[in-house]
Amino acid sequence: MIGTLPAADRATRPLLILSAMIIILTGAHLIASVLNPILLALLVAVAVSPVQDLLQRRGMGAGAAHGLTILSVLLTLLTVGGILTASVASLAADLPKYQVALTESLNGLRATLAQRGMVIPDNAMLDALSPAQIADVARRIVGGVGNLLGQGVLVLLLVAFFLPEMAVPAPGSAATPRLARFQAYYADIRGYLSVTALLGLLNGTVIAVGLALLGVPHPLMWGFLYALMSFIPGIGMVIALVPALLIGFVERGGGVAAGVVLLYVGSNFVFDNVVRPRMMKGSLDISPAELIISLIFWSFIFGLVGALLAVPLTMSVKRLLAGLSEAPAAAA
Repeated sequence: MIGTLPAADRATRPLLILSAMIIILTGAHLIASVLNPILLALLVAVAVSPVQDLLQRRGMGAGAAHGLTILSVLLTLLTVGGILTASVASLAADLPKYQVALTESLNGLRATLAQRGMVIPDNAMLDALSPAQIADVARRIVGGVGNLLGQGVLVLLLVAFFLPEMAVPAPGSAATPRLARFQAYYADIRGYLSVTALLGLLNGTVIAVGLALLGVPHPLMWGFLYALMSFIPGIGMVIALVPALLIGFVERGGGVAAGVVLLYVGSNFVFDNVVRPRMMKGSLDISPAELIISLIFWSFIFGLVGALLAVPLTMSVKRLLAGLSEAPAAAA
């Protein structure tokens, strides 16, 4: 019993917990390539579990609902994979053209600024917005997404095993107060991931349609990227905006580029500030500073998957630490 431990042992408890967390996180970082498919499968399973619950509430058997949900995930993976494969191949073929056009646009901008008395060294702007660097970043982002989709078979198998365990227990079914807190926490996490996935899908569709109307190449890929980046609060929209903005500027000019910015900002504002509050019952209980730190930290530990799961992972750690701090008081 914690309450019977000597005072010296209770004083060293936080240090022991911190040491254990450092060891666990270091190990997680070292085997991130093994853990990433598991974490991604958990993300997918939790996000689509409301579909399975809805089918069962409509009278479908548990096995049939489970199979239909897995089939929908499989079809989605195949569709997204096909779209990304074609879009990435087309983008790779067009990258040299975009690099040349962007270099010419930057040179023209530098000349215009020089006429107005703002002299910029020859290499300063090109170094800051080097087409080669931009292309390299785009390749890394698309490559990271491609690697995740390349593990689709493993992820799908894991989702099939995880999904039956994702049902939310009925209120009041917990045998202990600790289990009741865990059930409430899981319901919050599932609600956040499910709403984020749904809004990301709707928002990505709006972005894809809007970009197609504006004449921006590869609108389906940019719409998918926006839907994926919607799991990264705050900066996710900016990350998704940059490649579409640059290609829109190079292909269609400044007017279309401005339209792209208005499309992204307007869609993000409506879905995040009007639609999301109506679908989520509470806030994330994470401050902006905690959010930025968590994005950097979990991205370092798990890479892209860590960025996508930064919010639920941070919420999990906060709930865990809160539970550990409450345990000594309860046992005293």
